[in-house]
Amino acid sequence: MEHCHDSLKAQPGYLPAHLLLGKLWADQGKLTECVAQYEEAARLVPRAASQVYLELAAILAANKDLIMAETYLRKVEQADPDNTDLACKIAQLYQECGLVNDAKRVSARCQATHQPTASP
Repeated sequence: MEHCHDSLKAQPGYLPAHLLLGKLWADQGKLTECVAQYEEAARLVPRAASQVYLELAAILAANKDLIMAETYLRKVEQADPDNTDLACKIAQLYQECGLVNDAKRVSARCQATHQPTASP
């Protein structure tokens, strides 16, 4: 954890250090600190916000904080609504959180763009 802090002192916007530090907080059961680290990463690197929030939602779901996981899944949808690759991952996490209607809604968008093409 000390190495992450050192890296962030030298390069405050270094995304991998923020994500690793967030994961380390989660591994220690400190979800508040984890969320704060991921939020900081999304703020500092806005172009990566959807990926950051998706990763955070997965961590929260794995730690059975389904309400917060849902919050971040919705942020992913808002940050990158046209990204069909993310839609598939979002649908899967909604399903894992027991949010079946949301999973179906997002899954429909995912399936529409990932239809197998017919062979001639």
